[in-house]
Amino acid sequence: MRTAILYAGTIVAVVQIFYLAQLAAQHHETIDADAAIAEAFERRPLHKEDYAAPLPQQHDEPAPHAQPHDYAARDALLERHEAVDVHVPTTPKTIRRPTSRADRVEAFVRHIHAKFAPIRPQGFGVRNDPHRASDGKVWETFYGAVESSLNGPYADLAFASPEEVRTDGSIFLSISSFRDEVCPDTLENAFATASSPEKVFVGLVQQNCDQKQHDAYGCKTAVMPSDMRVHEMDADVDCVRAYCSRQNAKCDTIRVVRFNESETFGPVFGRYLGSQLWQGETYYMQVDAHTTFAKGWDDILREDYALAPSKKAVFSHYPPSGPQKPELPKKDRHPWELSVGPCMCDAEFAEYGIIRVGAMRKYPMKETVNDCKPGTEGCLHIPRYAPFIGAGFVFAHASFVKEVPFDPYLPFIFMGEELNFGARAFTHGWDIFCPPRSVVAHAYLRKQKPKFWGALQRSIGAGTHNSLQKFVLPRVKHMVGYPENEAVSSLAAASLVGHLETYGLGSARPVSAYRDYADLDFAAKRHASVKWCAKGDRPPAEVLKL
Repeated sequence: MRTAILYAGTIVAVVQIFYLAQLAAQHHETIDADAAIAEAFERRPLHKEDYAAPLPQQHDEPAPHAQPHDYAARDALLERHEAVDVHVPTTPKTIRRPTSRADRVEAFVRHIHAKFAPIRPQGFGVRNDPHRASDGKVWETFYGAVESSLNGPYADLAFASPEEVRTDGSIFLSISSFRDEVCPDTLENAFATASSPEKVFVGLVQQNCDQKQHDAYGCKTAVMPSDMRVHEMDADVDCVRAYCSRQNAKCDTIRVVRFNESETFGPVFGRYLGSQLWQGETYYMQVDAHTTFAKGWDDILREDYALAPSKKAVFSHYPPSGPQKPELPKKDRHPWELSVGPCMCDAEFAEYGIIRVGAMRKYPMKETVNDCKPGTEGCLHIPRYAPFIGAGFVFAHASFVKEVPFDPYLPFIFMGEELNFGARAFTHGWDIFCPPRSVVAHAYLRKQKPKFWGALQRSIGAGTHNSLQKFVLPRVKHMVGYPENEAVSSLAAASLVGHLETYGLGSARPVSAYRDYADLDFAAKRHASVKWCAKGDRPPAEVLKL
């Protein structure tokens, strides 16, 4: 009997030692964070009803676009997901780790990108596929991927961060960079010229041809004028890493989302991703990755913004032309610094019937603070009302990104962004102003630089950009009231009006008031010339409902 007990005890001890050895091996296992996150979400059970696609609308009347944001439904959805018990295997291969919001945004982009795998050509950059998927298939793939994500595992990205807006005067600088070699210079210039660089927080969305993509498929130039062909080139420089390697770099306040050019869905979607990196700063500012800043630009903007005759002001214009590479002034200031204008007072109908905003180089500034004499020391101008927004420069109180969330359902387009932006801001009760002093300059005419439509050609197929833009733009046209796209039945897909109750017009003003305000005639498609803007006057009070 004693011998049997001794044998049994020995066997138990051996089993325990073997089990402890396994635990030790698992403890030292190297864990891939990206794989851990991906596997965690794959394991996580979700409610089936959260993914049910809405029935296509059959009526010919336009859908209502003036519903309040359903934050309660978003919060309830998140609570339901957090309440779900996650099944964990007895011996898990990976563990779930907390991630930053930037990590979440990156994972969201790659989640959408993965849905495109079945319809992409074989090998990005190898060939233009003349038998590519139809525009309808590309759109439905994108729409379905975004909708299921924002209604499911990425519901927290349906709106901007829920953080409260701080009152410390901080500025969130949103920059979307597509293969931009001067992006590090833009970062350096922004921090070097700011009066309070510690209050500047950057949200960078970087879309590059990185070394991994270069090694697999190669990186391409834009079409070069010498032979009208694209050529091989080196991998793109990483904007943040290049900037942070420089002396006196300020990297602690930079948030960055990185993905390959093959995963791009266009500039409007990039702006949406950038807005997701806002984390409670007082002001929201949007510029391009090839921007030069004026000395003390942050203090100047705060000072001028406080003078706007509106509680909900948006500063925007087309900045003056600047150098191709951002640089500090050779003397005290750049020639364009603090100059008046340009202000956008007119527009014309261009490709696809979408307006192209114009810019006046000079315009009168009639109002000054306390009626001081213009040109005298310390005399400040009161900001002027304007009818249009230019995407290359936007500055507003950060409550703007919470009240007017960026639309994640506008992929592939370049034209139409500014019409969409202006109409949504106006109908949500925000007033548009030209900044009285120019604080940034923009590098225009970048003809030989890679553009996102070149990446679309290689990632989806030949002729992609123009046809997809034409397919998606009716979403904007339907929203603002183009007669040819007023009925849902006129659209190529009923889903083109999907979620406009959240990402469409506001209820503070009717869209008809914006058409009058900006002198837009979508039926006649005539040149728009806003006389009160050109004269430097205020708009009619009844239009603004002051």
